[in-house]
Amino acid sequence: MIKSSYSRNSYDLLSGDRRSGARRFSWCPLALTRLPIYAPYGIDIIRSSPYTCSHYSYPYLGVELLLSGTLNYRFEEGEKLLSPGHAALMLPDRDSGFSHKGKGEYHKLVLLFSGAALKPLCRTLGLDSVNCFPIPDFPRAIRYCQEIFAILNEKTPGTESLLSEISYSFLLFLADSLLASAEENFPASLRNCLAFLERNFEKELTIREIADAGGISVTSAVRIFHRHIGCTPWAYLQKMRLEYAAGLLRNGNLRIKEVAQNSGFNDPLYFSSLFRKRYGVSPRIFRSGHKERDENKTSCDPKWTAGGSLS
Repeated sequence: MIKSSYSRNSYDLLSGDRRSGARRFSWCPLALTRLPIYAPYGIDIIRSSPYTCSHYSYPYLGVELLLSGTLNYRFEEGEKLLSPGHAALMLPDRDSGFSHKGKGEYHKLVLLFSGAALKPLCRTLGLDSVNCFPIPDFPRAIRYCQEIFAILNEKTPGTESLLSEISYSFLLFLADSLLASAEENFPASLRNCLAFLERNFEKELTIREIADAGGISVTSAVRIFHRHIGCTPWAYLQKMRLEYAAGLLRNGNLRIKEVAQNSGFNDPLYFSSLFRKRYGVSPRIFRSGHKERDENKTSCDPKWTAGGSLS
């Protein structure tokens, strides 16, 4: 058993060859550590030999995507056997770990997140109270990892803010995936409200209209949204609009005013203010960062294909 220490009370206990089948990516310049959220380390692991890793008071948020095989994970709440298409979260300041007995091969992608805003963000997104969950859009999760791996591999000065932006976006995506995986347990009234918002988010809406779509009162709508989603109907609507706007900025050439209008915002200045609060940068900088990344994009990892296979 090998002990790898982060600090006096934070360490890992490892059993097996930690270098076997592992491609590591790391980059942690001073400019990156000054940002609120960032992912300085990544690992692409294909392993068939026995291996055990136990984290004690883990200093990072570790996000592990299982692409193939199975792994037995250990959390403070108990053990879970995970299959492909799932994410496992190694939460900061908690004990966790995983083990593989050497029967068959597994493939996983790992990202470690840090930053002064990490813990508050995890609490806000509900990521501090869950250990593992399926990701409906698993190919998109892999693309996030590939983008971060590429930046860590290239180590280009000046891309620190871009790395922080993608790290933040990935955590938002994980929170949305967690919500999506829980939607099957939502009451019918809430599912009807959400379906109404999906069809009409770009229109001028009132909370009364949202509640009417679910056949409930405004008070009940607010209570049900808080209970199952953790926010008000209005806050959820704003989140949907901002995510749609982010997609337009990534993939289109509309002016910022047009992006705001198409996303349900009549006031471009108010839109820009909300966008900056959610994504950490202005809509203009967000767009320019994605255009620059698309022009210099390189692929450094296998692609996930239909059925969970790798090519």
